[in-house]
Amino acid sequence: MNDRSIPHSNMQNQEDFNSLISSAYQPVTLKERNYMSHERRLYDFTQELAHRYGNYDTCDESQILALEDLPVHEQSKLLQLFIESIDREIESEAILGNDYSINSDYNCSLLFFLDRDSPENSANLAAVIQKNLITYYRDSLQKELDQACEDYTRALQEANEPYNLGDYYYDNDRDCG
Repeated sequence: MNDRSIPHSNMQNQEDFNSLISSAYQPVTLKERNYMSHERRLYDFTQELAHRYGNYDTCDESQILALEDLPVHEQSKLLQLFIESIDREIESEAILGNDYSINSDYNCSLLFFLDRDSPENSANLAAVIQKNLITYYRDSLQKELDQACEDYTRALQEANEPYNLGDYYYDNDRDCG
């Protein structure tokens, strides 16, 4: 056996190994690595809301969370994720609201915005649209929260953990009659 063949073989094996490693671990783009479906993001967020803001009803042994109990910024995030999950197909009635008069909040704020584009008028128009969207999708958003609360309660019961939900504790002695 030739002395030269051993280093040559080692060098050849190293090159083969490096090419194998580099082909197996191709860089992943940010879009590929961080992609999560809109439905999954909505589900995860509603689970987080159920955990953070939900109240445990010991009589029904269930988690309860009403849309109105959420802070405005959480309602906005929930609405944004919901709209993404329905592929951004927003009904025009959702933006305009249920007031079809010529002096509706939407019409007035839009006219003020068009007349004088100021930060105050922009914020007012955005607030009116947000209010209208939340009003229009209220039932759908509440269904998402209800499902999250059911899933959260089921997970707690399956884990057989004591019910410690922030400031709310499970109390077996509570009379539900």
